[in-house]
This record gives sequence, structure tokens and C-alpha cells, in this order.
Amino acid sequence: MDQLSSTAMPHAHSQVGKDGDVEWEGLYTACTSLDCNGLERECSDCGHLDRVARLTQSFASQMFASGTEESKSAAEWGYLNGIWHDLDKFAPEWQRYLQGKVDPHIDEVLGKVDHSSAGAQFAVEKHFLGHLLGYTIAGLHSGLLDGTSNGDCQADRLREQL
Repeated sequence: MDQLSSTAMPHAHSQVGKDGDVEWEGLYTACTSLDCNGLERECSDCGHLDRVARLTQSFASQMFASGTEESKSAAEWGYLNGIWHDLDKFAPEWQRYLQGKVDPHIDEVLGKVDHSSAGAQFAVEKHFLGHLLGYTIAGLHSGLLDGTSNGDCQADRLREQL
């Protein structure tokens, strides 16, 4: 598929395949396959957010001894970070941007398309410790921000109109 359909499910990334066609990675699918660990790109049931959530859940839980309350809590935090990290990519602006770019990360580095502020704002709104989640989500591509200094800071990102 060379173009992203306006009626298609949202996508997270695109890349040029070996045959020269553009391949699209779905953004979210809520994969429920029992045979899937969610980490294989070839799994058509898993979108980008599903895969990242499962990866961050796994990485976070491994920081503590298996089966402990700390490991379980870290897994929950890791999952939320992964599932919310690219919420801005549901926006029509991101989908248009993605359609126009073969490699969307070229302009992301320059800050032309913000796709982490919405996830940070959502975390703050929905979770009683959301500010902690928001720091990691907002810092996805730019690095961790300080809280309130002049310039680019967490407080500004949370006030940003999307």
C-alpha cells in the first residue's frame, strides 16, 4: 500500500520495504491473541502502542525480583508509559504528516511534529501519579524536562494546546 487511506486505522510509522513500497505500522490494535507476545512486527494483531506497552512492561518488571509487588507495580507503570507514549499520533495532523513522509523521524528530531505532549497530558489527567508518567512520556524524543524553568519545561508541555 503506497498511500495511507483517509479511512484507514491510524498508523505510527512508515518505512520503505525491500520492494520499494511503503509499509505502514498500525498505531493501536488492542491485540488479544493468546499466542502473541506482542513483540513481533509481523503480528498483524499488534499495533505500535501494543508492542511498546508490552516491551516497557517487561523491561520495567525486570528491575525487581520476579513475582514481587515491586515487579508487578513496575510492570503496570511500564505498560501505561508504553500505551500512552504516542497518543498524539491519533491526531489527523500527525496522520497527514506521516502520509507525506517516508521517514517521519527526520523532521521529528527538528521538533516539527509534537507527538508526546498529549500522552503526558493524558497521564496527568487520568492517573493520581500522572506527573511522574508525564515526565517520561514528554521526554520521549527530547530528553527529560525540568519542572518549571524558563524555556522548554514540563509545565509548558502540559499547558500546550493540542
